[in-house]
Amino acid sequence: MNTNIFKNLIETSHLNWLSNILKIDYTSRNGIDLVDDYIGIELKSRYLFYGYRLAIHSYQVNQFREDNHGKSLFWCILFYDLSKKPNNIKKEEVSSSITRRDAYFLEWDWVRKFPISDKAKTGPYIYVGMKDFPERSTFKHLTLEKGSVYAPRNSILEDILS
Repeated sequence: MNTNIFKNLIETSHLNWLSNILKIDYTSRNGIDLVDDYIGIELKSRYLFYGYRLAIHSYQVNQFREDNHGKSLFWCILFYDLSKKPNNIKKEEVSSSITRRDAYFLEWDWVRKFPISDKAKTGPYIYVGMKDFPERSTFKHLTLEKGSVYAPRNSILEDILS
């Protein structure tokens, strides 16, 4: 399968999964990925084969805050694994090929402590990795079939997941 098609399909699968867990509607539109009257969530996902680091477009940090004034905003950093390599997965098999998802919700302003890099052609980006995450004890952990969700303690997401 074409890489761009796979990326779109896998992201849609992840967003539908999160939408069902959090009871927040997913609508495919420009801007933040999951949003309701109180919460906004921007998804960033990474296939584990490629490691635990990923890029966030730096413009999103301020733009999405302005576009969603008054809402509690979170990054969802989701690491996933597959039963086979993406180029061997058919379109109709994308969701069923996911063997594990680990979704970490991080407070929106958490990314502000990292430097902005403008070395990439499509940047500038903020690069983050799992090693940069807060201590696991600061998260409420929920185990689900084929995955886990980690929400910040004392947040609106913890309330939703309880």
